[in-house]
Amino acid sequence: MTTEEKIPYTFQRPLEGEGLAFATDNDDWSDFDITYDADWSLDENVSRAFEVTGYRVSDLVWLDEPSVFREEIADGESKLTFDHFDAEANDGIKRALVETGAVEVGIAAEQSLPDDAGTGEFTNYNEWCQYNDADPYQANHVVTIVGWDDDYPASNFSGQAGAPDGNGAWLAKNSWGSAQMYAADTGYHSYWASPWGLPLSDGDIDPDKNGSGFFWVSYYDRSLGNFASWHVTPVEESYDFNRQYDLPGLGRSGPDPQLK
Repeated sequence: MTTEEKIPYTFQRPLEGEGLAFATDNDDWSDFDITYDADWSLDENVSRAFEVTGYRVSDLVWLDEPSVFREEIADGESKLTFDHFDAEANDGIKRALVETGAVEVGIAAEQSLPDDAGTGEFTNYNEWCQYNDADPYQANHVVTIVGWDDDYPASNFSGQAGAPDGNGAWLAKNSWGSAQMYAADTGYHSYWASPWGLPLSDGDIDPDKNGSGFFWVSYYDRSLGNFASWHVTPVEESYDFNRQYDLPGLGRSGPDPQLK
């Protein structure tokens, strides 16, 4: 394992002809698809700069999802429709945050890249909070849940979906937003240093108060899916060998939707 600071969130772009090069501020990122054409392997120098944290990843636990759907068949086709909110699953995510740490989650975000237009369809950019009542598994982004507030007011949410059914929201960390956290001198392309997210009150960290990368997302956001909790173990408890066999191979990145 290593720290986020040691592994820049950037990629190698394809050169004309053949070969790869790390993207820089001189590149026009619109010239290529950064999702599918990009090579996210580490630079040779970076890959040898791993920081010894004293821990290794030992398990990945998929958590129950608060939004529960029912399957309906119409004209021979299956469709998932929202059924109810599972408060116990919500509590399970909170327990994972306290006992293990941050929780990864897929989300249908209004902006899945820094230069996507923010329309305000289901995000209130004054309060930096999101509520999306879309169909399940339309996720286009992944964020990290780091905390929660049971009293976060439902009235803060605005947009096409309106207000959620109740108060409460997750505090989530995006993968861009702060010019200080994602500065070029820490290895990031300036593309990620966009003014996005809740402002920080600490002027030393964010002197221009141009966004921290953190935002709120309602407990009742139906686009949230594939909640994952990563477990770590001290290296001294590691095994000499880690043998495993996956007969069917990787077919999907997470569990099936939570069905009634």
